[in-house]
Amino acid sequence: MMSLWVAAAVLAGLFQSLRTAMQQKLRHRLTVNGAGMVRHLFGLPFVVAAALLYIGLSGQSLPSPNFQFFVYSAGTALCQLFGTLALIHSFTDRGYLVGTAFSKTEAVQAAIAAAILFDERLSILTWAGILVGVFGVLVIAIHGRELTIRELLVSFRQPAAGYGLAAAGLLAATGLIGQEATKLVPTKDPITASLLTVGFVMLLQCLLQGLWMAKCDRTGLRAICSAWRHSTQVGLVSALGSISWFAAIALAPVALVRIVGQSEVVFTMWFARFYLKEKPRIDEIMGLLLVVSGVVLALLGSWRS
Repeated sequence: MMSLWVAAAVLAGLFQSLRTAMQQKLRHRLTVNGAGMVRHLFGLPFVVAAALLYIGLSGQSLPSPNFQFFVYSAGTALCQLFGTLALIHSFTDRGYLVGTAFSKTEAVQAAIAAAILFDERLSILTWAGILVGVFGVLVIAIHGRELTIRELLVSFRQPAAGYGLAAAGLLAATGLIGQEATKLVPTKDPITASLLTVGFVMLLQCLLQGLWMAKCDRTGLRAICSAWRHSTQVGLVSALGSISWFAAIALAPVALVRIVGQSEVVFTMWFARFYLKEKPRIDEIMGLLLVVSGVVLALLGSWRS
């Protein structure tokens, strides 16, 4: 099971970084809310199709979750919805790569919250990996300036840092609450549980954001329709990423999944360079190498414990 959740977490990071890069390009044609809406609206049909196909081919009957499942799924939907919007907002200040880097504190926030709320114990080596990864994120956040306490505080007072950290906290909560939701699905198959959870979460996000945009951002809704070809691609990648994330957290502690998910920053740099044509700086490369080292240490710690 360990190799399966690690593969799922890495794939999720790949799909999420690609989706974010594609959304960044869509922002020139859509509003902020519209860019966030496409991942739910166009991703849902792919998730539903995947769930029906998997359940049908595996010979299972469709599970009937209880009310508590819907409550946890609703909490997951809200946290992910606002977390995604905060992440998109963070791009407007320091650019795609740095905005994403600030949001990588999600792994630390998830690890601390899981330890406090769910008594998830991590090894010393795993915590060392978390700290190394966080330092890598900070190297990117400092933007090549001297690493002093004053500069650090100044960096975190910037709007991009605020949006990125808020996105991290909300997305960490998404993983923790979402994991509890998957446990409430009456099935022994974690893949089935993750598919049903993703499907309901996306459905609720479509309804909530769709109703809000219909009232406050009708121009954004019309723009989504005009960009349906590119939006369909974003939806497909978003569906693959969400399925991978929920499959991983259904198989392993959220803190570990989020730590491995920091490998997304590596894909982010690659997409920023070749997809968005942003040239990485030397400090960004050093920071990304530290993030990768942190992921490796965390995995070694989980394998030894």
